[in-house]
Amino acid sequence: MLADQVSERVHQGFCYYLFFHNITLSQARQAALKAYWILRYRPVTALVWEREYNINVYFAYFILFAEAMGEHLVVCPKSIQKTVVNNVLHEYEDTYIRFFSEHSIGKGAMMLISESIGSVVKAEIKLNS
Repeated sequence: MLADQVSERVHQGFCYYLFFHNITLSQARQAALKAYWILRYRPVTALVWEREYNINVYFAYFILFAEAMGEHLVVCPKSIQKTVVNNVLHEYEDTYIRFFSEHSIGKGAMMLISESIGSVVKAEIKLNS
């Protein structure tokens, strides 16, 4: 059910930007729309060791980072890809998980976050090259 709702809303978002703005969304912006709608359809929770976790928050985080990083990792040398991914994910995981849990984020803000992740990945690639 969650996947169907998210898929439908993301498709509507793609069509909206294409029809009204004549813009084809980049991979990072598409990831932002997916993460936005995953966060909107809350909660899918899991109880682990007497603590409740909102799975949507973690799923949105990993979708956003994986797809936003993906377009930049294609040009990254394979020898440093794992290091780049680990550095970026571990640096920002706690901050974004907490932020996604505690705040309501709009589509535009999510797109800016996604594009900034791309900039961070580019910088990390240069740093490790």
